[in-house]
This record gives sequence, C-alpha cells and structure tokens, in this order.
Amino acid sequence: MKKFLSLLFVLLLMLPAAALADTKIAVTGSATVQAEPDMVTLSLGVEETKSDVAAAQAMVNEKLSAVIEALKNAGIDEKDIQTGYYSIYNNYNYDDPSNIQYVASCSLNVIVRDLSKAGEMIDVAVAAGANQVGGVTFGVADLTALQDKALELAVADGIRRAGVMAKAAGVTLPALPESVEENSSYYDGGSARAYTMDAPAGAPTSLMGGMVNVTSSVTVTYDVND
Repeated sequence: MKKFLSLLFVLLLMLPAAALADTKIAVTGSATVQAEPDMVTLSLGVEETKSDVAAAQAMVNEKLSAVIEALKNAGIDEKDIQTGYYSIYNNYNYDDPSNIQYVASCSLNVIVRDLSKAGEMIDVAVAAGANQVGGVTFGVADLTALQDKALELAVADGIRRAGVMAKAAGVTLPALPESVEENSSYYDGGSARAYTMDAPAGAPTSLMGGMVNVTSSVTVTYDVND
C-alpha cells in the first residue's frame, strides 16, 4: 500500500510538466487578395407561358436559338455558351381550375471575355428574344496566382497571431510550427441579379466590374516551450 501511495505521489508531481509539454497554441490565419476581373458570366434566359405545353416549349426553343445565334454573331465563342437550366411546369389557377397555364423556361450561362462588351451582350440577347437576365458574375480566368498569394499571406497571418498569443501568455514559440493546415479557399467575384421582360430602350446597358476577392484560411499550430 505504501509503495502504491508513493508511486501515486510521484505521478501527481509529474502532471504539471506533462501538461506543459502537451500545451499547444493553435490559431487561424486568413488573408484576402484582390484583382481586377478579366471575364464576366451572364445568366440570360427565355420564359414563356402558354395554355398549351407544346406551344410554350416551342416558343422558348425558337427564341433561345435566336439568342444563341445572335450572341455568336456578336463574337461570343460557342464554347462559352452553356445551358444553365431547362424547366417546364404547370401554373395551376385555383380560382379557375380549367385555366391551366404552362411555363417553359431556359437559361444560358454566357462567358464574356471582353469586359467592355459585357453590357452590349445583354442588349444583343434581349433584342434577340431573351426576357430574363438572371445574374452577372465577374471573375478571373486563372485563379492560381491569386490563390497562392492568399495562402502565403494567410500562413504569415497565422504565424503573427501565434506570436502575439505566445507573448501575452509569456511563453516561447519554436522556430517552426508543428503543423500548418489549409482550412478553406473562398472566391468572391461579386454578383448582381436583375430581371427584364422587355427590350431596353435608350442608353445601352453598362456594367461595372469592380474587384474580385480570393480569401484563404489556415490553422497554424505550435508546441509551446517553457
């Protein structure tokens, strides 16, 4: 029994040192870098409502073909035109159950690589039959350099934060962190949503690109030395 109590006492004396040896400082570092966009994605669509489903579908298909042809004639490469969604549903009228209307709609995601022509492409599409503009998103074609820079700055921010915490706690950090783990990389090109049912009149559509943001986040962990 005495040997057991003696061993327990020794283990209790060792606990603070063991706890200190396992103490870590873990912080989150983050950074955002900005760049001017070099492309914009437009969501352009056609929607038609008819009492006959085939008529609604035919009208959408006809107008959509005209929109695609107009965009290609305006300089948009066919590979930069992609179907976003295609939908047909019945719009049930509870006040007049016999009057069922069918809504057919289809959207295109159109990449415009010359920002100076982005507004013009909206006008071209609307003039050709598009009656919906569902979104405008600016972007950067090659994000690699921006992502690398954001990650580099996020690591530096994490190291700086760990140093501040260590100084406040009165402990010393080793030269290198125990681990650095990437948490996330977030791209924000900015977006706007708008809807139009009639061809624009007067001044042409004008779009402002602003700046796009790339944000990275990391977790930096240090073993704390006494």
